[in-house]
Amino acid sequence: MESLQVFEALELIRMNESAMRELFEVWLSITFATIVASFAGRDQLTKVMRILGGCLYVIATFTLVSAWMNYGASNSELAGVLAAKGAAQPIPWITGIGYISLVVLGVGTTLYFIFYGSGRRGV
Repeated sequence: MESLQVFEALELIRMNESAMRELFEVWLSITFATIVASFAGRDQLTKVMRILGGCLYVIATFTLVSAWMNYGASNSELAGVLAAKGAAQPIPWITGIGYISLVVLGVGTTLYFIFYGSGRRGV
């Protein structure tokens, strides 16, 4: 990585950030699709189906978070290369904290909705 030019490292950082945003959009789509499916099928979903749906959702989330972590690690390494060349690139840690907070709250809320929030009212 040390042989990269400054503009190449910056371009790779921007590409990683773009991929991370796209993964976040995919995660949001999966989350809302899971909630809608749980709501729409609330009368037909058995306990086993809810457990399988919840497991699939958690596995998909884990896969996307793993990819985010890989992109983040790559960006940290690229930022180190830039710093060594005198072109420091600040890492937006607050954005990462926001993403992780949203994912944790989103997963918890979605799982709650799958198992408890989409049942019949008054039964």
